[in-house]
Amino acid sequence: MTDGQLSSRRLCEQLAERIRHLILNGALNPGDKLPAEHILAQDSGVSFAH
Repeated sequence: MTDGQLSSRRLCEQLAERIRHLILNGALNPGDKLPAEHILAQDSGVSFAH
C-alpha cells in the first residue's frame, strides 16, 4: 500500500467516524442528508482538497 492510499484510508476512516458520531448524538436521523464533504472535513479537522 502506498503512502497516498494509506492517507486516503485514514481520511475515509476519520470521516466515517465523524458520521457515526453525528448519528449516535442524534444530529443525523433516518432520511437526513449527510453534510457536504467540505463541512465534514472542516468539522473533523482534516484537509480537504480536490
